Amino acid sequence: MKKSKIAIASVVSIVLAGYVGYTKMPKWPEYKPNKEQIAAGKKFSEEYIEVKLDASSRSQNYSATGDYLNYSKTVHFKNAGRIKLDANGMPMVLFGTEYQYNPITISHYALSEYGSTLPGKPGKTFWNAVTKLLSMQSFEGAFRYNFPFHHYALGKLTRQAG
Repeated sequence: MKKSKIAIASVVSIVLAGYVGYTKMPKWPEYKPNKEQIAAGKKFSEEYIEVKLDASSRSQNYSATGDYLNYSKTVHFKNAGRIKLDANGMPMVLFGTEYQYNPITISHYALSEYGSTLPGKPGKTFWNAVTKLLSMQSFEGAFRYNFPFHHYALGKLTRQAG
């Protein structure tokens, strides 16, 4: 008898919580862009069309074992711009005046290398990237930037993220 009362009370509590949560849903204000935002949106749209980017090249049905976003065909790393390849072909990114390993860039590199070996098994370059990522990860699981970098949202140099 006692177990059934607890079960009923639990079910009633869950239903009540769901009902209260549903009836108390936040009402977000309607977004109304100002003239400056509309003009910027039109400008970015025109620029996108002008450079003839094709977003469909990264569109595909997701597969946990597939070529993530067609990275093997759309992401290529070479010595150019802010990217420099180390002696093992691993990409480094220029931050300030020094090249550093960036966990996001290494992740993209690993995904590209993984996709390039399909349908076979991942090759040495993929495993080198995985090993590099693991070496960059702290005990807490964070990927810290242990060098000064410009944080886009803070608008200033900062020391660590992650």
